[in-house]
Amino acid sequence: MTSKESSLSLHEVSYEAFPQITCLDKKPMLVITGASGSGKSTIIERVKNLYPGRFVFSVSYTSRLMRPHEIEGKDYYFRSYNKMEEMINKGKLIEHTIFSGNIYGTSKNKLTKLYESGKICILDLDLNG
Repeated sequence: MTSKESSLSLHEVSYEAFPQITCLDKKPMLVITGASGSGKSTIIERVKNLYPGRFVFSVSYTSRLMRPHEIEGKDYYFRSYNKMEEMINKGKLIEHTIFSGNIYGTSKNKLTKLYESGKICILDLDLNG
């Protein structure tokens, strides 16, 4: 964590409140969205640290190649572009986007399993455009 990040208070982050959105079996979901590099991961870690055991992070699927420091199932679920297209066509993703020529998306099945844990699910979604 950089000194800039450590001095940032969760209460100083600007946000826009939306009506509560529920999904699957009517449990709340926390969606953090913003441009790449805008601090979404920092906010997610702060929320998880402020409320330990209450939130669970939804790991996205991607068609991009795994980077040397990344871990399958922790950073992303890495799949081929064709496999990601198949998941989209079969309705297996609750949302998806294409960024820098790669597909990113959230699995309905994985999200259902996270909800079954009884915790509040956090989604990290990039804005495109």
